[in-house]
Amino acid sequence: MSFVEFVNQEQQEQGDGQGAAAPPSAPPQPAAPLFLMGHSTGALVCSLSMLRKPPPPARGLVLHSPLMGVEWTLLLRCVTLRIGRW
Repeated sequence: MSFVEFVNQEQQEQGDGQGAAAPPSAPPQPAAPLFLMGHSTGALVCSLSMLRKPPPPARGLVLHSPLMGVEWTLLLRCVTLRIGRW
């Protein structure tokens, strides 16, 4: 029996599919919160993106070795204030 014959036989045995039960659908899942993650320069970009108007729909930031000075610059103060509002 060839593959084509096998497929044709299976289709005949299964019928036309009318009246077949629909496959169960998964229940809707709640949307997971979105976090921005960045390393080094990427962490700086994530921080700056949170200062944009309107900010991205992120719930928080994950910053790994951010490329930021240790002095309290205006940018760092703004980012810190922004994070503190969540």
